[in-house]
Amino acid sequence: MAGLFLIVSRTESARYQYFKDVFASETVDVIPDRRVEERRRQGRTWAERRRGDRRQLDTTQDLQTFGWALVRPRTEPGGPRLVVEHRRHPRYPSSWPVRLWVTEDLFLFGLALNVSLQGLCVMRSKFGPVDRVRLGEAFRMDVTPEPRAELHCIAVIRHLSGNAIGVETREALPVERLSEP
Repeated sequence: MAGLFLIVSRTESARYQYFKDVFASETVDVIPDRRVEERRRQGRTWAERRRGDRRQLDTTQDLQTFGWALVRPRTEPGGPRLVVEHRRHPRYPSSWPVRLWVTEDLFLFGLALNVSLQGLCVMRSKFGPVDRVRLGEAFRMDVTPEPRAELHCIAVIRHLSGNAIGVETREALPVERLSEP
């Protein structure tokens, strides 16, 4: 099972194909949004067997705003344990597009999986100059937390693991939108 699901709106067939070509891997499943309506209607005659809503995150707003959403599947009982956070700032799940500029005209594209006040974890696309990125190097980075709202900052590479790149930013990131209940 993949570690992440990239869900694409059913109205975005070209974007779905693009994301499938660029991001599909062992760790990311690109799937179309299959929801048509709520699964269980009120007023059924049989007893409800579920212990609450199985959807851990409502992706409706992201699908309507961006045309896609990035979600991490819930771990099942008996699966991996939760890891205790020892970071200075809490992390929030996100699905922000990111461009990491390797040179003036060459960039690495990815999605921010989670964001903190001073850093983020980027799942990079399969295509891009990842061999030009080294630990400790600083790059110009563009982050798009909302449509038509781009943030430009300097990012220092702190972690490289497969398709994931951990970066620390010198500027604070706009996590207030993500931290709202």
